[in-house]
Amino acid sequence: MRIANSRFLLKLSILLLTLGLGLIVNLYAADVAPSAKVQTVAQVVWVKGSIKAVSVAKEERELKRGDQLYEHETLVTAPKASGQIVFTDSALLALNADSVVSIDQYAFNKGTKPKDEKYVLNLVKGGFRTIAGEIEKTNPEAYKINTPVATLSSRGTTFSVCYGCVPSVKPELAVKIDQGIVEVKNDAGVVVITPAASSVAIISGKDHVATLLKSLPEKYHQVFSEIPVIQRVPAPKAVWTQHPSYSGHVIPGGGTPPTSGGGTPPPAGGGKAPVSPGVVPKSGVVNSFCIGG
Repeated sequence: MRIANSRFLLKLSILLLTLGLGLIVNLYAADVAPSAKVQTVAQVVWVKGSIKAVSVAKEERELKRGDQLYEHETLVTAPKASGQIVFTDSALLALNADSVVSIDQYAFNKGTKPKDEKYVLNLVKGGFRTIAGEIEKTNPEAYKINTPVATLSSRGTTFSVCYGCVPSVKPELAVKIDQGIVEVKNDAGVVVITPAASSVAIISGKDHVATLLKSLPEKYHQVFSEIPVIQRVPAPKAVWTQHPSYSGHVIPGGGTPPTSGGGTPPPAGGGKAPVSPGVVPKSGVVNSFCIGG
């Protein structure tokens, strides 16, 4: 009788252990599986030269036209390289050569409350030109561009930015706006740039007040002329897809690549951007930045 009871208890213990392990595996799978699926936040419009997307895990992938981009990725352009991306909220970003820009926070879904939206980029070095999208229009407080010396926010703006792009001087931030308002905030306070008063700001340190100017200093003329003109293209759809960091290769997310622009980069400089009928973002804001050459 004791032997029978012992066998029964042994079988019961094995059964409970098996069930317990199965439950743990299921819970682990439920917790881990969603992390492999992420929502796309932007798409590559065109690339000239080498541009890489670097994940948080430091995995790199070479970008080409139509590739999807994800939150927390860092975009790195090689010397003499350039490119453009379009976000799902219609924001446009034209990257200059030798630049590093990370997508720190991004949240946008049509139909969601504006308070839940986020658009936070970090300009580590180099520069870009930008036209803000729906997030900046519906929730301006959610739109931020962080740099080593100041944080930028904007209202209905088109602007360019450059940090440390002039090798002969101490790294400084230069901001040039074409329309709208840009707010420059750092430890020294807050300065507002408006086309009517001054369209350029130079910030030489996080504890330095921005210097406002009517036009770009001569040393910045070439740098800003090299930032690509933005092609206006429709916003891609956000889709859930396998992140390249989990699969080792890019799995197309199913969004429709922009058809205008054809993957051919526009000429650099501040000329008029090509406009395709019916694809101009409703919230047209263009700005340029440049950090760390």
